[in-house]
Order: sequence, then C-alpha cells, then structure tokens
Amino acid sequence: MNWTTIANYDVTPGHIQPPAPAVQHLTVRGNPFTAVPRDFAYTWPGRFSPREHQRDTFRFLVTHDKCFCLNGLGTGKTLSAIWAMDHLMNMGVVRRALIVAPLSICDYVWGRELWKTLTHRRYVWLKGTRAQKAEMAEDTRNEILIVNPESLHLIGKLPEVDLIIVDEFTKFKNARSRRYKALKLIAEGRRLWLMSGTPAPQSPLDAYGPIKLVRPERLSFLQWRDWTMLKVSEFTWVPRSGAENIISKWMQPSVRHKREDCFDMPDVAVLPLEVDLTKEQKTAVKSFREEAAAQFDEDGVITATTAAAVLSKCLQVMGGGVYGENEEGRYIQKVKADPYYEAVESVVEQADTPVLIFVPFRSTAHAIYDRLAKGYKAGIITGDTKEADRSAYFDKVQSGTIDALVAVAGTMSHGLTLTGARYILWALPPYSFEEYDQANGRVIRDGQRNDVVIYQLIQNKLAEDLFKRLDTKEKLQTAVLNLIGGENGNR
Repeated sequence: MNWTTIANYDVTPGHIQPPAPAVQHLTVRGNPFTAVPRDFAYTWPGRFSPREHQRDTFRFLVTHDKCFCLNGLGTGKTLSAIWAMDHLMNMGVVRRALIVAPLSICDYVWGRELWKTLTHRRYVWLKGTRAQKAEMAEDTRNEILIVNPESLHLIGKLPEVDLIIVDEFTKFKNARSRRYKALKLIAEGRRLWLMSGTPAPQSPLDAYGPIKLVRPERLSFLQWRDWTMLKVSEFTWVPRSGAENIISKWMQPSVRHKREDCFDMPDVAVLPLEVDLTKEQKTAVKSFREEAAAQFDEDGVITATTAAAVLSKCLQVMGGGVYGENEEGRYIQKVKADPYYEAVESVVEQADTPVLIFVPFRSTAHAIYDRLAKGYKAGIITGDTKEADRSAYFDKVQSGTIDALVAVAGTMSHGLTLTGARYILWALPPYSFEEYDQANGRVIRDGQRNDVVIYQLIQNKLAEDLFKRLDTKEKLQTAVLNLIGGENGNR
C-alpha cells in the first residue's frame, strides 16, 4: 500500500484507526480518506517512552518503502524500527517481517527487545537444520522472523513477509557474496530498511552494495569506483576528495541522528597506557619483521597477504599468545609477557565497574583470560562461545557481578547495551575503525550514567601507529555522516 503525506499527516485509503481526537476526514480527488497524525495513532508499547529522535525515525521509516537508517550508536534505532514495524502491522500494511542481524545479536538484542516490547507479537529465531529453518519461516503464525546473514540462502519461502529490516547492513557491502545475492532476491518487491551507524567503514566502495539494494538506478561497480576512488599505483586505490558528497547523494532516502544530538552523553576520556615488551616479545617481533624484509630484498615487493600475516604474528606476540601447529593440529603457544598482563590486571584492579577488554585474536583472549581467572571474576567470549554463555556474561556485566569480560571484539561489537561497564581496555589495536567504534558503543550509549574511560595499551611504535590509524579511517566516515545528517540529509 502506498502512503501519501498531507501536511504533517500520514494518509492512506480507507479507515486506518478507530476515531480519535485530531483525526481528520478528508476527500482527495473525490476519494474519502482518514488522516491521523503519525505519532498520535500509535500507543508505543514496551517499557520505554520514545525520545523525540526516535519519534522522528519512526515517522521516517513508516513513510518509506526502501531506505537507510543511519542513526549513531546507542540512539535506540532498534526500538524505533520495532515500533515502526508494529505500527505498520497494526494498520495491515505489513503482515509479517524478517529481521536480518549478526548472529551475536539475533537473540540477545533483537529477541529480547521484541519479547519486552511487543508482547502481543509472535517472533522466532530461524536456527537449526535447513528443513527446520524453512518450516519456521513458512509458518505464518510466526509474525516476526529473525535470521543471521549467513543463513539467508537457507530459509526458503517467506509467505506474507512484507518487510525486511537489516541491522548492520555493512555485512552486505560485497555485491558478489552469497549473502548479498540472497538478500537481493528476498528483498525484491518488499519493503527494505537498512540500518547502520557506520555506512562506509573502510572505504567508499563499502557503500556500493547497500545503495544498489535501495536505489533502482543502473549503477555499475566500476562506475562507482571511478567516481569515489583514485588510483595512485597499479594495485592501490584511495578515496577521492569529495567522495563523501557522492555517498551522501546516493545513500538516500536516509535518516540520521547523531548520538550527541539525542541526549546528554557521558564524558569520554581516551587514555594511552604504555607498557614495555619483554625480551622474548621483542626478539619475536624483530624476527617477523626481518622475515618480511628478507622477502622484500628477494622479490622486491611485499604483498598485501604477506604484510597482513606479519602484522598478525606481531600483534599476537604482543598479546602474549600466538597460534602454532603441531602433529595434532592447531595450538596456542604462550609468550612471556608479564608487563602486559600486569597492565591489564592494574586496570581491572582499579576499576569500580566491570572492564570490557577487547582483542582481535582468540589466542590473546585466552591468554588474558587465563591470567585474570586466577584472581578475578572473569569471562571470555570468542567465536566459539555458546549463545547461552554469552547472554550470561552480558547479564553479569549489567549487574556488576563480574570484574572483567575478555572478548574478541568482532564477536560482540554490534547492538549490545553494556552500560553496566564504564571502562574499556583495548589490549591490542583493532583492525578497523568500524570494529573499534561499534565495540566502544556498547558502553557509550543511552543509559550510561558515568563518565567513560577507554584505555589503549601501547607497547611499541607499531601499536601507537595502529591506534593513530583509526583517525584516518574516521575522517571519511565522519564526513559522510555529518553531511547526511545536515540540511540535505534526512530527506
């Protein structure tokens, strides 16, 4: 059903809600209409009252079939989308909805929020075998379906599904991936809301896939690359000056509310925490760098793959644990790193709330956890951690019954609210700004009542440069979002 907007009223043919104050009965081109103020006809179920920016996001979503929601971290865009979906269901515009979200937040974020807010709706998380997923998806008694991106191609038919909500749409930046092709097929002819606070986290090329899902115009990848990127060498492309203007022009229609504009945010301090490497760590790092230098002398070039491998090995050594192999398979070899562990323990010891400790490797997470578990109440989350255990750890952070939670940042960086903590320790630099920004957003969000401290553990020039490198990633990201959130951004 198409919407028509008259003044500040949403208008649709027929009688959409029981008569209420401020309802206007109109005749447009000889046809009777009932107009209801967008917010007035909705009762906002759940335990929270909407903030003004959530009302604005609600209004935007219900009036756009395909669009982007680019609200910043912690602004409550999950609730805005849930309310908008429920409103369209009340009106009969949407019969069923599919929510696509990263695995780590399918249940803990979306499932819990639906359970607490829409007690009158039946939802189900599509998991299990392929046959089980398909059976749950085809059961029209399930009004709201939740699925992770990797399972999109397994869910089969979606009868009566009229709306698709994608949380963290950067998972679909590669238009050639299986998950992207599955979403494109499913979204055809249906409403599609793409949500993320980081629309182009690594480069302007990240925006191409999502734009193609929303915009009907013909636009090739090569054309987009030539518009937004500049070739500086045979294998190197960098963002063009003004690329953010092109992204903002094409990533429409969109709504954008920055976190700092929505409510009083706590002060955030970012503090470097310097610590020395042990002799064993210095020797290992030097060895890896010399290997790379030797290859350069031999071949005259260091490939991106080799550079990434060297960086990974160096960071693992700096984190006290490195992957290796033996006859039985992979194992974790621990490296002597007492100053490193003592610095981590010092932060945990002085903290008056739980500390979130983020690292990029499972080996490092286990090494830190093994050390902390000897004297503190600690938890660990990696890609292997079961959903039930993750939820238990998150609850302990919120209740303050744990001293530290060590986590591979990528496994818990989206959607979570962990305002029970006010300290974050980056024990190693992350690989991307998106991962860094998303993970910090678990603490810096609505509901945080304390000032927040983010520690960056710096052991050498490599770690210092990697943390500084996050600033260069942020420049394009911030420019894009600031422009979208400006005068021409919301509509």
